[in-house]
Amino acid sequence: MRPKLLAAAMQDAKARAEAITEAVGGQVGALLSVSTGPTQVTTKNSLDRAAGGVYDLSTIEKTVNVTLSGSFKTN
Repeated sequence: MRPKLLAAAMQDAKARAEAITEAVGGQVGALLSVSTGPTQVTTKNSLDRAAGGVYDLSTIEKTVNVTLSGSFKTN
């Protein structure tokens, strides 16, 4: 599941980069670097966060959050 979440997060990062860059007349180019942060697996709709990640075992329903940072070349 984590690879699918990271792929979705990367697509979101690129869409955000395109929106920001196109607003000033630029274009997003190649991906230069990407880094990931902790994965947070919490109870549904929880706001719990920790620097090293969270993995809740108290319930079956979960909310999973992944964090990544991508840098793109711009034109």
